[in-house]
Amino acid sequence: MAAESDKKKDPRAWDGLTPPLAEWILDAIAAMGFGRMTPVQASTIPLFLGNKDVVVEVQLVYWLSSIWLTFLGCHW
Repeated sequence: MAAESDKKKDPRAWDGLTPPLAEWILDAIAAMGFGRMTPVQASTIPLFLGNKDVVVEVQLVYWLSSIWLTFLGCHW
């Protein structure tokens, strides 16, 4: 069995972002019940954290959460 450190990190885990999100943001995300990022969030948030501009086309089901995190990305 693989050791704990050998396990593959979840690429959609909120606490796996680099640079990491502020603790209060992680707490708020957990309180809202978002266990993992959507694929769009996992693809774009690292770019936001690197001060990159991002344009994406998403399905309606992801649209609202993508807009919300775009807003958060401008303020953290």
